[in-house]
Amino acid sequence: MRETAALLSHHLFAGIPFGGENEGWRDEVPAMRTERHFLGWYVVLWGEDGDYEVTLQEKWLPPKSSSLPNGDASDWLAWKLSQVPGIQVVSEA
Repeated sequence: MRETAALLSHHLFAGIPFGGENEGWRDEVPAMRTERHFLGWYVVLWGEDGDYEVTLQEKWLPPKSSSLPNGDASDWLAWKLSQVPGIQVVSEA
């Protein structure tokens, strides 16, 4: 998980490190979170055995005029993740 976190940090999140491994971000599932927010979001990486998910945790609620519908950045995040070498995005259809 640390290697994947470092990869995401370098390619997508301006070098912001991930920390807090196994601090209960996602119940009993191993997880890490960016140590500071990025564009108003904390990034949570969680999962096991190389099967990870990335979610955004709001630092603040986006205003109604936000370009993100209902504050949902799922499509944007999936697209950004797909641009990182070595990362495969699997959609839940």
